[in-house]
Amino acid sequence: MPVKSSAEIDEASSGDEGSSTDEATLEFQLRVAAVSGKMEQITALIERVSDVNAMDEQRATALHMAAANGHVEATKALLEAKADPSLETSSNNTALKLATKAKEHIKSSPNNPKFVNLSGVINVLNTHAKKAKTTKNR
Repeated sequence: MPVKSSAEIDEASSGDEGSSTDEATLEFQLRVAAVSGKMEQITALIERVSDVNAMDEQRATALHMAAANGHVEATKALLEAKADPSLETSSNNTALKLATKAKEHIKSSPNNPKFVNLSGVINVLNTHAKKAKTTKNR
């Protein structure tokens, strides 16, 4: 299923807003957009989904998808939208674990742009965790 443009998302969400099928479609579209880091769609979908932590069959969220694929801005946007970085997939992986594993997998190519992006994602997730810990301890 191709990722919808923000105009198509607007049109789809203006219909039967109470439909769980529409919500499930929007959640799916958010995860798909997160895989590719398409910020226009991610931003539009974050505003429309009721749960940015919606999971697929493997319990992966949009944050897992963005982090594992090295999309720094998508990771930031999802965290700002209250995506939960402590959620684990069915394989017991958090977004941070997935980004770290992906970086480890391509470490032999440090000039690979994805390596740099994964480093950025790891920094964003670690910074978020530190801020959350500081806020919690207040």
